[in-house]
Amino acid sequence: MSEISERLKGNAVLSNTFIKAYIRPETLSDDVDSITIAPLEPIQNGISGSDRVLTQVFAYQINAESKSRLRVKEMQRAVSEEMRALGFVQQLGGLDEYFEETGRYVDARRFRGSTKLYETNY
Repeated sequence: MSEISERLKGNAVLSNTFIKAYIRPETLSDDVDSITIAPLEPIQNGISGSDRVLTQVFAYQINAESKSRLRVKEMQRAVSEEMRALGFVQQLGGLDEYFEETGRYVDARRFRGSTKLYETNY
């Protein structure tokens, strides 16, 4: 998850965006654009061979929140590009809504990816 966070922080489109794992802090001002990265499930074993796990599979949901609908879409385009570069693909499901209580748009997308062969030290 830290690799994803660092990759997103390095993206020019997301340079002024608050990026955090698991939850958006309640103390964060409503007008601050934010991205939240949360695992959808524990790490799963992927490919196995000779009684050994050879790859592992990760699934994350990444939420973009902003007062601006267009900014949310711009943020998620940048997230999708970075996730593709890391070998993740977008999955079905997610969210695309406006929450009146907070006055923010939320675009939540789900991504799944796996490690390279023999990278199982997570």
